[in-house]
Amino acid sequence: MEKTVVITGASGGLGSSLAQVFTKNGYTVCELSRTNPGGLDNFFYCDVTSEESVEAAFEGIKGRFGEVDLVIINAGVGIAGETALMPSELAKRALDVNLLGALYTAKAAARCLKKGGRLVGISSAAAFFALPYRSLYAATKAALNLMLWGFSMEEPGIEVTSICPGEIDTPFTQNRLWHIDEGSPHAARLKKIAKKFEENRKKRMDPEKVAKKIFGICQKKRLSPLYIIGAKYKFFYLLQKILPQRAMMALAAKKYGAEDE
Repeated sequence: MEKTVVITGASGGLGSSLAQVFTKNGYTVCELSRTNPGGLDNFFYCDVTSEESVEAAFEGIKGRFGEVDLVIINAGVGIAGETALMPSELAKRALDVNLLGALYTAKAAARCLKKGGRLVGISSAAAFFALPYRSLYAATKAALNLMLWGFSMEEPGIEVTSICPGEIDTPFTQNRLWHIDEGSPHAARLKKIAKKFEENRKKRMDPEKVAKKIFGICQKKRLSPLYIIGAKYKFFYLLQKILPQRAMMALAAKKYGAEDE
């Protein structure tokens, strides 16, 4: 029997790659996004920052396909800049998309998934340790993990996992909400970091390969609460369990640009 998957943020980046991989493997893919550049038949308009929009999209899916097998919370936004100078509207945007959007999706999914269905959250390796100039992003992804794991304890009829990839070569990085205050003594450093992010694109993971890994995880007989994609990021995860917090913070500061070279 053909299975149905719902993917939020499926109009581009990793979401688009996920849609392609699941379609190639026989799934009916329901793509939720604010835009439909490909003119897809199973597109449902959805602004994840609006609970009403999310509810309407899932009602439309249930009306057309009935209960679904899998929901992937993929919609997300990056944010970077000095925490102390971050405009509140940008911080709110990150929280609305990365955390509240995920909450709205999880709530709707609970009423749309089949018994034994699966809810998969695309989080980030950044969820496990503080990052200079990306503290808000890391915080939203850490909160996403905890929210999903709590949700799984409350909804025993749904299998839940959080998948945490490292950096992927998608427009997500270029579309990150950067805030650089020209009056700040850190402005030059932030511009240098932003430039380095763009120059390091070749070192990022291929979105199609990541999508295939996520597909493979979704096919497992039983899901673990957490998966990390990328050997380097698995190593960092182990480090943060071994090293004292101060040492981990010093390492992150050196690697991600809080210290002068």
